[in-house]
Amino acid sequence: MENQLQNILGLFNQNEINSLSEKTGLNNEQTSQAIQEVVPTLLSGIQNNISSNGLSGFLSALDKDHDGSILDDLAGYFNSNSTQTGDGILKYILGDQRTQVENKLAENNHINVESISKLLPLIAPIIMGYLGKEKKSGSIDSGNIGNILGSLMQGKGGIDIGGLIGSLTSGQGQASGNNKSPLGGIVGMLGKLFRK
Repeated sequence: MENQLQNILGLFNQNEINSLSEKTGLNNEQTSQAIQEVVPTLLSGIQNNISSNGLSGFLSALDKDHDGSILDDLAGYFNSNSTQTGDGILKYILGDQRTQVENKLAENNHINVESISKLLPLIAPIIMGYLGKEKKSGSIDSGNIGNILGSLMQGKGGIDIGGLIGSLTSGQGQASGNNKSPLGGIVGMLGKLFRK
């Protein structure tokens, strides 16, 4: 389990890095460095949503729309030039905080925000595909998803989405009398998104 994060990062070999660099305007070194932080950041977003909203909708979305087949042809996926699925995933992982997360990732990696905004929706479906493949194989279920995500994020780098959102919204929550996170929960919403 301790090598799970490396398994995801290992999906991005030289061909994938070349494709992502071409689409984002980064050089290969910048792309590779950004991937190292984007992946655990998005995993943190998924964990934050599951912690806040439960598991059933998330696991249902994996069953219905993320069986891991995307991993069988990443070149074809990149060549499709579609970010619709990735943007939808990000909407429900990051919600209204997507811009703040993009700015922070750009700052941390010393690259422009536009490149990060192009990179995130390309990587998000790959992460969901990996988790879906693990669920399909029986490696992920409702009993161990927390441990799996924890192992994926071990020594992660990346941004702690829960902590970032708390710092961004604590004042807003106190002012409004509502401490509910502004993130749209991944539970149910991902499934609802992909059923449209």
